[in-house]
Amino acid sequence: MMASPPTLSAGCVEALLQCRNPDDGISYVVQVLQVNQGVTSKGAKKYTVTISDGEHCLDCTVAPQKFLMVEDGIVTKFSVIKIINVVCNELKDGVMVLLLDMIFLSSHDDVIGEPTYVKKNTKRQLSPSNTAHSSSKSVRSGNIRNAFRNFQHEPEEDSKRINIDNESSVPCENCNNTPCDWTNYGPSIISHINEEYAGRFVDDDGNVMDEFEEGRCDVITNKQLRFLCYSAYSSAKHGYLGKKKRFPIPYCVECGIRLHFPEKK
Repeated sequence: MMASPPTLSAGCVEALLQCRNPDDGISYVVQVLQVNQGVTSKGAKKYTVTISDGEHCLDCTVAPQKFLMVEDGIVTKFSVIKIINVVCNELKDGVMVLLLDMIFLSSHDDVIGEPTYVKKNTKRQLSPSNTAHSSSKSVRSGNIRNAFRNFQHEPEEDSKRINIDNESSVPCENCNNTPCDWTNYGPSIISHINEEYAGRFVDDDGNVMDEFEEGRCDVITNKQLRFLCYSAYSSAKHGYLGKKKRFPIPYCVECGIRLHFPEKK
């Protein structure tokens, strides 16, 4: 007889978005839907997990002191865990959740329920002072521009083969290039952004940071990551443009970037 799936804590994702810590006497039992590993620019490891309460899901950052639970295979895809302690940081378009402590409960073979991402209006209202503080943050793009200004592109092997095999290929209807600019530049840009920026933090001055400092920085948002992608593409494609000289981003490139870093619903 097949065992029934474990009971998850209904509503705990929304509670986290309201910055209600489980230390308040609330038990947060969730399922891990995905585990992702990344590396910061300084070579430090980072892990993010997507958690679910069976109805809603949320992307969280794993605190360094809990990395071993991921590395030792204790917490894996579809694991059920109990969240003991978190740090929540309110952002303009959501909440960043840092998992400080968690306990493994059981493994499961599939997704429990049919979870979806929570809509924006679930987040609690920020006070006027917090709203002004959060909205004032922007990310500096100087480093990303420098990284791609002298970008020497090597097409992916699959793209080379496609171009050789397909002699009748026609220019992209958006950027008018063969192959499409997104095919040329997209993979390198997305790889760089994921390795150097995704999951990191930005302070009041727009500087990207490895470590979270409560009250001084916010997790970098998808909107900021898209801005960095646009800057990377512009620098890789056109080099140095100078002040007030801009070229529009082709629709094919914009769609590719938004596919990887979408607007949070």
